[in-house]
This record gives sequence, C-alpha cells and structure tokens, in this order.
Amino acid sequence: MSLIVYATAFLTSVGWQLVYLALPFLVIYRFKSGNFELGLLAAGGAGSYVLTSFFSGRISENLSIRIQLPAAMFALAAAYTTIYLAPSFAVVFAVSVVNGVLTGLLWAPLEGVLSRLSGAARMRRNMARYNVAWTIGLAFGSFLFSVIHPHGEAGEPVARATVEVAQKMAVREQTPSRPTLIESEKGPFETEQRRAFFGGSALAIVTGTMLLFLRAPHARGFSIKADPSDPPPADETMRRFFLLTAWSGLFAAYVGVSAVRQLFPKLVTELNISTATTGHIYGAGLIAQAVAMAAMGLFARWHYRTEPFYLSEVGLIAGTMLIAVGNSSWVFAAGHIMLGGSMAVLYSCSLYYSMADARRAHHNTAIHESVIGTGLTTPLVLGYLADRFHQTRLSFFIAGGAVLLFLAIHLAIFARRKVLTRPNL
Repeated sequence: MSLIVYATAFLTSVGWQLVYLALPFLVIYRFKSGNFELGLLAAGGAGSYVLTSFFSGRISENLSIRIQLPAAMFALAAAYTTIYLAPSFAVVFAVSVVNGVLTGLLWAPLEGVLSRLSGAARMRRNMARYNVAWTIGLAFGSFLFSVIHPHGEAGEPVARATVEVAQKMAVREQTPSRPTLIESEKGPFETEQRRAFFGGSALAIVTGTMLLFLRAPHARGFSIKADPSDPPPADETMRRFFLLTAWSGLFAAYVGVSAVRQLFPKLVTELNISTATTGHIYGAGLIAQAVAMAAMGLFARWHYRTEPFYLSEVGLIAGTMLIAVGNSSWVFAAGHIMLGGSMAVLYSCSLYYSMADARRAHHNTAIHESVIGTGLTTPLVLGYLADRFHQTRLSFFIAGGAVLLFLAIHLAIFARRKVLTRPNL
C-alpha cells in the first residue's frame, strides 16, 4: 500500500507541475497579467489550501480515505481542464481557489496514511521515499513541460505581451483583456498549453482511479512507537522546541521558494528566455531537492540538531540573491539548485518532527501543510510591490531579506537556549 502512496505523490506532482508551469504563461499571454495577478493566483490557492489543510485531519477521521482522496483527484482533473477553457482571469482565479481546497484534502491525509502504514523503524526512510517521490514528480513535470515547449515558441508572444503590459502601466492606460495576436503566434502556443492542461487532467484521473484501491488503518485511535534509532530529547519542552523551530523554518523556506517559483516566469519573459529553458532551470532545482531529501532519509544524525536550520537558511538567502542579480540561465539554475537543496532540508525537518510524536502525528502534519500554504501566499504582496515599482527583481530581494530575518531570529533563539549543537540527551 505504501507504493500507492508514493505513486500518488509522484503522479500528482507531475500533473501539478505541468499545469502550474503553464499557468503563468497562459495568464500573461491571454489576459496580459502582471506580477500582482501572478501573486494573486498563488495567494488565492494557498489561502484555501491553508484553511483546508488545517481541518483536513478532522475530516479524514470522519470520512473514508477511499472516498476523500479519489474524489479530490477527480475534481482536480476537472479543475485543470476548466482553467484552460476559462474566458477570463476571474474564472482562473476562482478555480485556483478551488484547487487549493482539493489539494488540501489530499496531501495532509496522504501523509497521515503514510505514517500509519510505516512501522517505527521505517518512519524516516518511508518519509524520505515519499519526499523524493513528489519532488521527482515535480522535476519530471518540469522536463515534460520543456518537451511540450520544445523550441519555446511561446517565448516571443509572451515577451511581447509583457512589454505591452509595462507600456500600458507606464502611461496608466486601461489594459485590454487580451493582447492582439497573429495566427502564427497563437496556434503553437495554444497547442502547447492544451497539452499541459489536458495532460495534467489525465494524470489526475489515473491517480484517482489508483487511489480507489488504497487501504490503510483508520486514523482514529491509531498510534505508533517512536523510531528506536532516534533518541528523543529528555523532556517534552525540547521536543516542542524543535517542532516549532521546524515549522518556522519551513515557513521561511516557502517565503523564498514560492516567491522565486511563482514570479520567476515573469522575469524570464522580460529577459526573453525560452519556456523550454525555464523548464530545465526548474528541473535542475528540483533534482537537487530530491537528492537532498534522499540524503536526509539515509542518516539520523540531523535529528534534534540546530545546524540544519541555520545552514539551510543561509543557502536559501544565497540562492534567492543569485536569482535576484543574475541574467543568464546558468546563474538562475545555480540559484534554483541552492534553493531546492535548502528547502529539502527544512521540509524534511518539519515533516519528520511533525510525524515523530505518534499521539499528534495527524494533527501536526495538517499544521505542517498549513504552514506551507501560508508561505505560498507571500507572492501576492511581493508581486504587488514588483508591479508598483516596475521591478520584478525587487520581489526576490525582499524574499531574501525575509529569510535573513528568520535566520537572525533563529540564531538568537539558539544562542539564548544554548542549543547551537545537539543537546545532551
């Protein structure tokens, strides 16, 4: 049954990446959307995801996963198709909010299922396999997106639409709902977009069908022992300290990563970098993320240590700054690799500490996913500021500064509590 969980994580991530790499180009191209609209899409879906994830644990306790998980996937398939057929940005935004609800009904309960299917000694490695599965899914989706856009035909019309948006903003004119396109530009782009969105829908249908066969112990009343290879802190206060630190670190990671991944398409259109190259850049970062997550599953020495937090936050800052100042695809790829590896460490810490307390694993994983969703809302503010000052790169500098603030706070707390290294257990 664990294989179904891993396959679900992989296939769902492939479809999600196909759709959400195509989506920014779709709204820029069709509706002349700017950074604020891109941030609004992220914030709308993330906001509904936060609320749904927070209550998904309770929902799962009262509703069979054989109903909840497949239903969410089939509805997600319909939502992907609806986005492609949407006649206006408002419809795209509304469906993005619905997508947040549907994914909120999926991820936290799926992690709860994994915790119940894993024995005590297998918890860490099964968690790593799960993390690698969804990360490789995102990476494969990125490269598949590049295959769908083999020559970057959409690059020129998207870049032209972006320039028109900037010109309209500069003279404060009303932006029309669609750019004027010639048929030679419109045909290839629409074909590639259709492949991405319909491909995502097909994968969601396959995944939903597979989930009909998933069996797992019911969440209510289920408990597991702690990993015997992991000596927990001597007192509950220290355990809680690492859990809260992991959640705040995860939020910092998603502030930086979500700003880059959501607003980066606008920067590459301004620099006239092809959509195929963009997919490769995303894929490189996600491969680094998968490798780091796999490594986290092989070793237990990072458990209840503070080094992973502040070292990975330094990596987040460095990666964000590379993208903020870079102009070449190689620099952007290096930045994404640093972001991917750093985010993998913070994500693994948060998920592990959330699942380590058997009594509250289901509740804690719901909060873990809610923290992710909260971090994903930040592109709304950053996108608004980027549009307000006509500087897309400004959003990356602000995101890096926010992570720097979290780093300073964490270092101050660690020094005060004298836990800059592993505590005495």
